[in-house]
Amino acid sequence: MLTLREFRASDIDDMMEWAMDDAVTEFLVWETYTSRDAAVEFFHAFIVPHPWFRAICWADVAIGSLSLTPGSGIHACRAELGYVLARRYWGRGIMTAAVRAAVEQGFRELQSIARIEAIVFRENAASQRVLIKAGFASTGLQRSYVIVKNKLRDCYVFEMVREESSSLGSSLGHDMEEEGEAIELEDR
Repeated sequence: MLTLREFRASDIDDMMEWAMDDAVTEFLVWETYTSRDAAVEFFHAFIVPHPWFRAICWADVAIGSLSLTPGSGIHACRAELGYVLARRYWGRGIMTAAVRAAVEQGFRELQSIARIEAIVFRENAASQRVLIKAGFASTGLQRSYVIVKNKLRDCYVFEMVREESSSLGSSLGHDMEEEGEAIELEDR
């Protein structure tokens, strides 16, 4: 059973599977971890104070994570979606189902947001496919958009607005149902 739940300190050992994998971290803003201490520091400095950070779990084992980071000031109407999944779970529809669930749960729990957006490097075609399958629309290529790992990157920005998300409810977990599994949401 695939679930989303709050990330726990006990998930740090599971996190090491994806945090230490160069193939997984290639398109992330943080470098590949080389020690468990770095993950513990990240947990306390970033995950604990974060307003919406979830573990993606298979049979209650963390296999990835999702976050929705609300904006502030004039950007308080939107949240940025970030996600990561351990490599051995790629290509199974898990991330698409998890993103759909995060959108539904995020709009329900973060009442002030009207838009969820994701920023994806031009080279990350797999992540672009996940977002399209999850119902996001591309707003286009933003050239020279960010500097990540000392490299200027072109990015696609994908968006989902609250009004569009209501149509996802009936398709939530569709990718997983095809494999005989359903996604389950765990409320706070």
